[in-house]
Parts: sequence; C-alpha cells; structure tokens
Amino acid sequence: MANPALAHQEFSDGTAQKVATVRTVLAPSIWYDLSDLGIGCPATAAAKFYPTWTVSNVTSTSAYVRTLKITFTPAASGATLGASDLVDGNGTNKWHGLWNVGPVSKAGVTKTFTFNKTVAFGRGGKLYFQQQFALNGGGGGSCTTPKSVYFYLRPI
Repeated sequence: MANPALAHQEFSDGTAQKVATVRTVLAPSIWYDLSDLGIGCPATAAAKFYPTWTVSNVTSTSAYVRTLKITFTPAASGATLGASDLVDGNGTNKWHGLWNVGPVSKAGVTKTFTFNKTVAFGRGGKLYFQQQFALNGGGGGSCTTPKSVYFYLRPI
C-alpha cells in the first residue's frame, strides 16, 4: 500500500469553482503514513482517505455543502473511525457526528455524510471537515493513538 510519491499528510486541500450549479469536487486523497515519521511505526500504521464533496451555490464567501463522501482504506485491518465535524472558516462547528465504525478491514469502508447547509468560508478562507480515527497497524503508543485528518474546501 506504500506510495512513495505521497508523504505523510493530515489534510486534503480541495477547491470549488464559484458557480451556482451542483458540482462534484474530487479533492486530493490523503495518505496518512506514520512509518515515515521516525517514531518506530511499521508500514502497516498507515491509511488512505479519498474525499468527494458535492456542493452548489459556491461564492467567494460561502458554499452550500450537500454531501461529503469519504472512503477510508487502512493498511492493516482493525482501524476504527470516530467523531467528525464540519467547521466553517471562522472556527464555528456547523455539524457533529459519530461514525463509530470499526474494526475496518483492509478492504476499507465508504460513508457519505449529508449536510445540506450553507457554510461560510469565513476569515480562514476555507471550511473543513475533521475526521477522527485510530490505526491498528502495530507499533503501539503513537502508532495507535487516535488521530485526526482534515478535508479543506475553498473557493477558486
């Protein structure tokens, strides 16, 4: 599952065109790999996240966020997914949910979150979705403690 072209990252920086029509935004995937941080985690302490936003009425100040579909594929079976939040560009939580899925096999799992709400890009210039998860790829300690990834969306 290792992909040398992608380094450990905790975010996906997606962009949406400023249009009124419904758009699907295939945001960059996240390769979350703890084995490349020098903290003793094995190659199985990794996962990939594939985000797809569906939005409309995108302006320079806000977007109507319909859905976010995330496919989560861990390098080793046993990973878990927990709380998630949709946050506007001013840091205000607009939606909170508990995915609470696990253990997840290496085949992965897909979830579509439905929001159907207008969310401001705010002073931060982007909104984001945060997903908590824990890996079970071995190594203990920092390799298996809960982590978060961020799916940003900003206008272009």
